[in-house]
Amino acid sequence: MLRYKTLLAGLFTGILLCSAGISAKASSGYDMEVSQNGIDFICELEGFSPACYWDYSQSSIGYGTKCTHSSVQPHKSGLHTITKEQAMLDMHSEIDKDYIIKVRNQTAGLDLTQNQFDALISLAYNCGGGRNRIYDSPLVQYLRGELTESEARNQFGNYIVYAGGSYLPGLHNRRVKEANLFFTDDSIQKPRNAVLSVQNQRTVFDASEEIMFTLKADYAESYFLNIVYNDEPLMAPEIKNSSIYTHVFDQTGHYSVTLIAYNTYGSASSEKLEFDVVDSGDCPHDCFLTTPESRTLFRTDETIHFDMTSENADFFVFRIMKDNTLIGTSPVTKQDNAYSYEAAFSTAGTYTVYAEAYHNNYSSKSRNITITIADSEFMGDINLDGMINIDDLLLMQDYLQKHTIFSKAQAEAADLNHDNLCNIFDFIALKQKLLQK
Repeated sequence: MLRYKTLLAGLFTGILLCSAGISAKASSGYDMEVSQNGIDFICELEGFSPACYWDYSQSSIGYGTKCTHSSVQPHKSGLHTITKEQAMLDMHSEIDKDYIIKVRNQTAGLDLTQNQFDALISLAYNCGGGRNRIYDSPLVQYLRGELTESEARNQFGNYIVYAGGSYLPGLHNRRVKEANLFFTDDSIQKPRNAVLSVQNQRTVFDASEEIMFTLKADYAESYFLNIVYNDEPLMAPEIKNSSIYTHVFDQTGHYSVTLIAYNTYGSASSEKLEFDVVDSGDCPHDCFLTTPESRTLFRTDETIHFDMTSENADFFVFRIMKDNTLIGTSPVTKQDNAYSYEAAFSTAGTYTVYAEAYHNNYSSKSRNITITIADSEFMGDINLDGMINIDDLLLMQDYLQKHTIFSKAQAEAADLNHDNLCNIFDFIALKQKLLQK
């Protein structure tokens, strides 16, 4: 059931969804059920309203289902409300009860793909399931061979686009999207795995500080960022041909941002990213943690010197994790006009370390650094297979003869004399180590 939507909502609800990973084999419409992708498609077109609203011919609620409290006029705002969970149940019930059987009956004897069936369910849900709505529609005429795809598309764009005696562009846009779904191969992928991140995973920023967002999703052609300020929609910029978006938020307060990735065939949303913007100087930022020469491989019981920097920091907290469990926390204060921390690990393994800078009850986190602590006897395991043997010696020989290059971890494992170089002296040391074994 169509209801008026703002331009912002239209940007998101106007994104076409289709099924992915479903066989494109056509089957009789009489045996078909609406797919989850079809449900998602209808939900995005309808939008969600927690309260009743007037929808040209009835009072609707949730995802466009009829509000059973009244059938004449819209209710006073907030008088009747519904949760998303209940609205989804009501929509499923209405589709199962009223529309699936009508679409099945009016396409009896015709072969449909899942996307074609879902598109007709959307049409019926929006316009009713009468014979003059489904059976006579340009899409079903196409299935009967009475129209070409081009003719069906053109005619369907203007099919039932009036409500209350007025032409509604929103209905035209819905017909276009239903036609796109109808003529889309079921196997085509819509976007998935949408991820939104911000530099250094920070949660607090200074006002007027430029914030950089990184956008990522499989199969995405473009992105929207749904930005909410203090629980009110603020803006929805569209980002094309880029995976980076930067913005300066000069108003202090709480923000949440959701990434919506889309392509011609559908959309996917990321988890919500939340952060605060505070007055300049109230929070630390640009928190960095570094190791000597950016090393990531160390020996057991070797003293490791960590340096920490951040603007506006009063002090730091250094944290150590192993297997996603916090195993060590140490406050760090300024010594000799610098912040540093020394640690030694007696047990070999892989650890994650990071620092948090604090100022005025706000904090800023550095990026995580993964370090490997190896028993001294394993220094020289250049191919990183957990053993030291002739393969490592041959690999170092190839490196010295410039037949191969080392990764960072390999270069660290090859530096047996710890002079930050890999040369003939390390080759001799590794050879002696093998002879001793």
